[in-house]
Formats: sequence, structure tokens, C-alpha cells
Amino acid sequence: MSPRQHEPGVYRMPEQHCFECGRKLDAVAATQGAERDEPPGEGAATMCLECGAIYGISGELEIRELTMRERAELAGDHDAMGEFRRINRQAHFARRPAKVH
Repeated sequence: MSPRQHEPGVYRMPEQHCFECGRKLDAVAATQGAERDEPPGEGAATMCLECGAIYGISGELEIRELTMRERAELAGDHDAMGEFRRINRQAHFARRPAKVH
């Protein structure tokens, strides 16, 4: 499948489901500071916006489990982990119902 840019920095990927929570995953987005004109390539990481599970991306834009080495490298990358936490908070905040006063 050739990645199709859906909107700036967002690319369609083959429909899949999160291995942890089952949420449908059909797009991947470049984060701030990342190259937004090209889809993420082999070895990039992505996250399920429902449960926060982090996956590697294959060359075909399919999610895959991270290897033990990738997990260790990612855990030591404070900038990347901070970005994942920021995205996760935004996703959960966006899903919360508005308070009615």
C-alpha cells in the first residue's frame, strides 16, 4: 500500500487493530519536530490513542511489537517518551465529556 497523505502530517495505513485494546488503527501522524512531508518509515514508533500502547512501524506502515532492544532504547529517550505522554494526555482530554455547569 502506498501511503496516502490524509491531511498535513497524517498518513493512511492499512486498517489494523491495537494488539492491547482492539481499537481500529488506520492512520499514523508525524509529531511536532518530525519530518511531516514523508510518512514514517521502518523503525519509527507510533501509539494507540485509546490505550497508549506503543508499537513499531514496518516498511508497509503496519504496526508491530517493539523488540526488547527497541523498548530499551525508547525507554531511555526522554524526549520521545515525553512526546508520547503529551499525545496520550491530549487524546484522553479530547475524549472527556465537557462539564455542564
